[in-house]
Amino acid sequence: MKTVFYFFLLFNGSLGFNYLSAQTRMTLDQAIKIALENNLSIQQSELNEKTAESNYLQSKAAYLPSINGNWSGTRNFGTTFDNVTFQRVQRTTDNSFTGIQGSITLFNGMTNHHTLHQNEYTVAAAQATTRKTENDVLTNVVLTYLQLLFDSENIRISQDKIKIIQEQLDKREKEFNVGKITKTEILNLKSQIASEKLNLINQQNQLEKDKLKLAQELLLDPEINYQYDFPDTSGKQIQIPAETLSDILKEGLSRMPEIQEVDLKEKASFYGLRKARSGHYPTISLNGNFGSSYSSNGIFNPTTFKVEDTPYIDQLRQNQNQSISIQVSVPIFNRLTVRNQVRSANLSHQQSVFQQKVARNTLTQKIQQAYLDVVSAVNKYSAVQEQLISLKENFKMAQIRYDAGALDFFSFHETLNNQTKASSELLQAKYDFLFKRKILDLYLGKTLSF
Repeated sequence: MKTVFYFFLLFNGSLGFNYLSAQTRMTLDQAIKIALENNLSIQQSELNEKTAESNYLQSKAAYLPSINGNWSGTRNFGTTFDNVTFQRVQRTTDNSFTGIQGSITLFNGMTNHHTLHQNEYTVAAAQATTRKTENDVLTNVVLTYLQLLFDSENIRISQDKIKIIQEQLDKREKEFNVGKITKTEILNLKSQIASEKLNLINQQNQLEKDKLKLAQELLLDPEINYQYDFPDTSGKQIQIPAETLSDILKEGLSRMPEIQEVDLKEKASFYGLRKARSGHYPTISLNGNFGSSYSSNGIFNPTTFKVEDTPYIDQLRQNQNQSISIQVSVPIFNRLTVRNQVRSANLSHQQSVFQQKVARNTLTQKIQQAYLDVVSAVNKYSAVQEQLISLKENFKMAQIRYDAGALDFFSFHETLNNQTKASSELLQAKYDFLFKRKILDLYLGKTLSF
């Protein structure tokens, strides 16, 4: 279960968790804890585990003998043959039979052996499925949580932009009051502020949508306004991974639960095929029986050759009988049932082998894509970072020229828009890198932390 909690350690901080009945603040640690406990897909996978474990325990019990007790009571009317008195009687007769039977399989083509191993690997595969489901759920939680952080910082960028335009409006209103500029300049600034405030509202709405998405993933009450605590990511280095792609592929293909899942299912299907082939072999079983009987007509006394009235308990004690037998069942013709079972099991095994190839190919593509995304995010971050430095200098010069009246509003606003757009792109590249970097760390089996 180690990989399950890699995402749980994604951020530094206490691992302790208290349910949020008395507070509305939440950290990523708490979100991950809730996801592990509440997610329905994980709970369904855990139920599948328990079912597989139950089948495995039953396959162990198949080696044990079966022992059953029985009792029956019969009332016969009219003419009947009494097996206890060995007589043909013409009266109402009460009979009772009681006993214990036991049976144990000595050989059945090793069906029990193959079933045991099949169910053993099925349990392990179900556990791997649960780990895979947990990783998928936690990956979604982390992605959504980082999206909240991106939304919040994007809102801050928009607020800074509004602040800059508002400062310009305050300056221009003073100049308008003394007749230095026209009313058109003021209206342009006010119009732009209104547009930026609308954009800010859209971004705030997007933040609320992403909060709702996270609450739904965690099965939280959407009516509660949770406040999310974000980690400090300012000191994180945006750089190309030190590990090579081949190293990440090697580690990922050896440790990821989706690969372990298909490998274990292949082994289970292999033993399922061997179990089906066991149907061609004979079955040998050892049987034992202990019983007794009662008749309301009494019991036959072999000494006096008379039928004597005897109480129920005494009859059961005197009529005891035991037997032991060996039974051999040889399959000769069973309407091609075994042959078809073998054919189906063989196809299932071939399918599981094919799924191994598919899973490895899919994971390889995911790792390659994640590595490429990290490299692309680093390159984009570096390029946008350099661009943003130039755009900030350009905006400073534009602001000076605009204040001096040497630049029109639309040119000034264009430089501001370029700076804001680059800031947003830099932010996007940063969080894209952080998320994809954590995915690579997961493939490498590292403890993830910020």
